[in-house]
Amino acid sequence: MTYPIRSLTLLALCVVTGACVTPAARVARNAAPSPSARRGDRPAASTASTAKATQEAIDDEPLITDRPDFTESPAVVARGRIQLEAGETFGREDGSHYLSLGEALFRVGLNQRLELRVAANSYGLIREQDVIGTGFEDASLGVKFAITDAARGWRPQMAVIGAVSLPTGARAMSSQRTLPEVKFISAWELSDRVGFATNLNWARASRDGLQHNEYSASGSVAYALTERLGLYAEAFAFRERMQQLVKRDYVNGGVTVLLTNDLQLDIRAGRGPSPSRGDFFTGLGLSHRW
Repeated sequence: MTYPIRSLTLLALCVVTGACVTPAARVARNAAPSPSARRGDRPAASTASTAKATQEAIDDEPLITDRPDFTESPAVVARGRIQLEAGETFGREDGSHYLSLGEALFRVGLNQRLELRVAANSYGLIREQDVIGTGFEDASLGVKFAITDAARGWRPQMAVIGAVSLPTGARAMSSQRTLPEVKFISAWELSDRVGFATNLNWARASRDGLQHNEYSASGSVAYALTERLGLYAEAFAFRERMQQLVKRDYVNGGVTVLLTNDLQLDIRAGRGPSPSRGDFFTGLGLSHRW
């Protein structure tokens, strides 16, 4: 997979919002204890009604996505639920125009702290002068583990993602190798409407047939305009050690609109590492939960 598609497809921006709101809402998502945790505080006769009420609370939880921004949410999908997040990205970087269609991420809740993540192949197109490359990109497989349930004071809500890319893409788009990555996620609730989240990431990358370490970091601030409309602004950066240190810095922002409790639309746009040469990216996305 060539570098612009690999990085910017995965770099899609996201307002992680409670009901399409803020990282603050992400923090509240896992605050309620499970039925088993409550069992010791209630008579045995009320266990069934407690479990029912807890399930109803899970069904009413706000939709929390890992798109469209680069910064992932620390929230995991509730047990037994499936979430599909997909979209497209168009942009220009290093003199090349690129388009990525699909960006499909399937998230499956396994338990209160763990979710399975399957990123399906996106179809990519790169045009550099008169040369056009097309084909499907590599898929990936991973998990997200919630380290803490909720932020409390200065302590953030935290999670970690571990994943590996699979050499399933077309030759022009694939790394031709299985490559690992790890992401450490933190989020703070600053107020009822404002949240802040960060990611610190490491990945093994491949470019021009050579493997190297790729480090990245991000910070994202989200603001809830209403219960259904959210805004965010974000900065993220990549550092790659190849023959020399390669630096790539990005800024972006976007909007999410909660169409129903289980359906969200997102719109995003950002500036690439060389704005003087016209580097940019933009895109649309849709997320649905079952």
